[in-house]
Amino acid sequence: MEISLKLILDELGYEYELHEDGGDPHPRFESVEFLAASGSDLSGRTLLVCPLSEALALPERGRGLYFLCVRDRMVDERETPEAMRGILVIRRNMDLRELFNEIQRIFARIGGWVLDMQSSVAKNEGIRQLIALSEAVIGNHIAVMDPTFKLLAFTENVDIDDPASKALIELGYHTEETMERFKLHRRFEQYEKEENIIVSDDYAASRYVTVKKVFHNRDSYSVIVVMLCNVKPLSDGLLDLFALLIDAMEIYVKRDYPADGESGAVTALIHDLLEMRIESLDEARSRAASVGLAALSDYDLFLIHFEDTMNIPLNRLLQRLSGAIPRAYIVSWQRDILILNLYEGVRVLDREARMALADGVLTGLDADCGVSARFEELCNLPAAFEQAENAIRLGVRLRDRETIYTEIPDHGPWFFFEDYALFHQASLYLAQCGEGYRNTFAFSAICTLADNDRARNTSWLCILFTYLQCERRATETCARLHMHRNTVLYHIRRIEEALSVSLDDPEVRLRLLMGYKILELESADSAEAR
Repeated sequence: MEISLKLILDELGYEYELHEDGGDPHPRFESVEFLAASGSDLSGRTLLVCPLSEALALPERGRGLYFLCVRDRMVDERETPEAMRGILVIRRNMDLRELFNEIQRIFARIGGWVLDMQSSVAKNEGIRQLIALSEAVIGNHIAVMDPTFKLLAFTENVDIDDPASKALIELGYHTEETMERFKLHRRFEQYEKEENIIVSDDYAASRYVTVKKVFHNRDSYSVIVVMLCNVKPLSDGLLDLFALLIDAMEIYVKRDYPADGESGAVTALIHDLLEMRIESLDEARSRAASVGLAALSDYDLFLIHFEDTMNIPLNRLLQRLSGAIPRAYIVSWQRDILILNLYEGVRVLDREARMALADGVLTGLDADCGVSARFEELCNLPAAFEQAENAIRLGVRLRDRETIYTEIPDHGPWFFFEDYALFHQASLYLAQCGEGYRNTFAFSAICTLADNDRARNTSWLCILFTYLQCERRATETCARLHMHRNTVLYHIRRIEEALSVSLDDPEVRLRLLMGYKILELESADSAEAR
């Protein structure tokens, strides 16, 4: 590991005079040694410690050599710029061995810290542990945020009195007021474009000078690391320490915030919503604003599920879908693809047009696609995901059912939750009641009708279902069944007698319709079992 000269001088904290050698403006060293008459490392990788007179007496000093000296002689004409090249003189009356020991301790402390960080990364202990290891070395307040400005880690043992930072720690995310200040002072544009470490000394968003590193992915920024110079003032050495922390943290960022195919900021927010890690409506709204998502708008969700997930080019599909569908946020989730559609605005593609564009990308792939109901509040995304997931589950389950009463619109691989909402309620009822369902009116009524159809070759199940679907309008029922009106009414009276009910009762009609849904579900399960 190499330590920069500026970091060494910063850690020493002594006044000095530096005579650069005209070579590398930022020299770095692997170790420190006393200058000896023979055997010293003169490769330039080692910082040499000696009295000034010995450095001046060295016959041939090549470029890249640096000597850290204590003054043991009076200034005279020998100390020309050429003779002093590469020499640093500490302006302090001190023993040479004391100076050497201090530099050794700097190498040991910084080197030990770097090794601890490398070990932590190897053990996958996480970003928080990196920050904890850095508290004593860097000394200033540090906060790490994801692209939605959610707090991931901070220096828990470094006090901070900056209002924005205190609110971030208390809430776990930046407030809308802070986000507005970021917008006002064009911080987001800076985060989008700047690849290097950023130093902000305008005090626009903080009462301290801030040092920031913004990690970028394919579309935007992913992780933001901010150091406030609230204890140690800004210096070149402090910037080098910050850069060493960033080097260690980059491994986590590349792994956890991949650059391919999706926006890191939106992905992080959607994942946190789905994993129920957002605790309040205020947090959702603040973080949504930070990535340009409206907390209140007109949304729906497409869930694209693949049977053969291992052979699906997920990242390529994400990129192609992102390019094909406007006004949509497209992310991966557990090897599925989520398309969060925004419909609010002028000349926005309707749902069917978006489905067609997605179909163009998914051609030839074995995919099932669930479509949620429309929703307005972004916090309802988990419910929308559950709807889309249930639509796929029920759509696939009912696709091959043998008994069909409910005509479900055929959208190919697309399943709309609105088409399966009652089936979903019926499946929940079955799951909760189990065999107890067989003791209900709905089950016994359906069985009675089915028994009569088998024994007498009637069509009571079909007649009753059509009658209920037509809202008990006899004329419409007759037209659908191609039966005479009197025949239909005769069978309806016989059905009421057989079930000992009146179809004037809306509760009876509701339970009977639910019975038909369950009949179709059981038919689908029987077909699958065979």
